[in-house]
Amino acid sequence: MYFSLLNHCILVFGAEKGVIYNLKERKAIELEKEECGLVAYAEKGNALSDGMEKSDTLLRLAKIGWGFFSERRYFIDKIRPYNHFTLTRPDLAPENPQIAYLQLNHRCRLGAKECGKRFCTPCRCTDVGTDVLALEQWIDIAERLYHAGVREFILTGGDVLEYEGLPRLCDYMQRLGVMPVLIVNHADERLRVIDKDIPLIIYLCADKQSADEIKAATGEFEHVTVLSDSGFPSGSALLTGGKIRSVQVKNMAVIDKNDFLIPGVAEFYQRKDRDLCLLGKVFVKSNADVVPCFQMGGNKVGNLLDDSVRAIIHSLSEKYWKGNTPKDAGCISCEWFYACPVCKGMSAEKVCPL
Repeated sequence: MYFSLLNHCILVFGAEKGVIYNLKERKAIELEKEECGLVAYAEKGNALSDGMEKSDTLLRLAKIGWGFFSERRYFIDKIRPYNHFTLTRPDLAPENPQIAYLQLNHRCRLGAKECGKRFCTPCRCTDVGTDVLALEQWIDIAERLYHAGVREFILTGGDVLEYEGLPRLCDYMQRLGVMPVLIVNHADERLRVIDKDIPLIIYLCADKQSADEIKAATGEFEHVTVLSDSGFPSGSALLTGGKIRSVQVKNMAVIDKNDFLIPGVAEFYQRKDRDLCLLGKVFVKSNADVVPCFQMGGNKVGNLLDDSVRAIIHSLSEKYWKGNTPKDAGCISCEWFYACPVCKGMSAEKVCPL
């Protein structure tokens, strides 16, 4: 008797335990070390002894449809989105920037002290030691990034509504055929000069606006998303009408297993040799410095006033997009590596639940 996992079920070993990822259903099962050894033995095409055939582990996997018993040996070619050549030569993968975050200014009336309380905020108050760029400079940067392949622009700050040239920059991007997304941390009368077709993301940092205040300021906008630590009650005025949605975001001081993101086929194989959190993203600070993300704002790879887009994209790709070796040694041998949301800008020792 033989046993095989289905082609979309992948066994991953950790230092002490293991996980079977079901890439089709985006589910996972954790196994003890002894169970991993049994499944691995069967996956190699070895015949099972009577005791192995009756093991609870294999019987459970067969019952839930993740594997099957057979009288003969089968070779199961695991499902994957790439051919053998691209799997063995990840260095030849194209460098394609897709999303650009433009920090139009770096000052915020809420102060930088609030940025330090939350991880990976969509806006960031910083002291870059220079004035903001002129509108013509941002237009030039946006055009160069567009011709490099970027098709989604996220406009943020600081307090982005304080940037005088914001309406004209939005108009320019729309004439390029790109609809920018605007991140603000306070909805008020300053929004009246913004095109109402532009999607808004309102990130409620320390500025706790009421639902009615937000609705009054954004009533004419077609697409509004509110991010907050606490969220709004389902019956609040904010949700009336269907144009505005409220999303509760978690302050990741500590991660638990409920935060794990079980990958599908593409994500699983991409994460073998790519950093999916950073891949394809270009973060431009208010002085045109380019960084891998605002959380790693000190890791400058170039400046769009001095360097070519091609050189900067290549540097981002080589240093941050390609390769996915965690900075914490324990993560390298963790069976949950393909599902864990811990990124290179975080300290795994502080947030890891394992």
